[in-house]
Amino acid sequence: MSAIAKMDKEYKPSSSFITEALRLRFEAGLSYRQIGEQLDVCMSAVHKLIQRFLRANLMWPLDESWTIDKLELALFPSTRPRPDWTDSAPVDDPAL
Repeated sequence: MSAIAKMDKEYKPSSSFITEALRLRFEAGLSYRQIGEQLDVCMSAVHKLIQRFLRANLMWPLDESWTIDKLELALFPSTRPRPDWTDSAPVDDPAL
């Protein structure tokens, strides 16, 4: 996987961008380009977000049980477990 593709896969937009872009698309009926202009982001970022939302089989408006954390997890699921660094011992490497 190229560095750009990896960075794109790991990118996660801010929660305010997510909810505002979804609102503008599904409530205001704006195009991807119009949403991008409103939020000062590129059209492809809006397109990718909306496609993630649709692929997750979600419907707008979301009910009250959907927190921003739950929405982000549905749109950007982790592909691998995150390490638990709380039990890590310090590294005794003089080069660090």
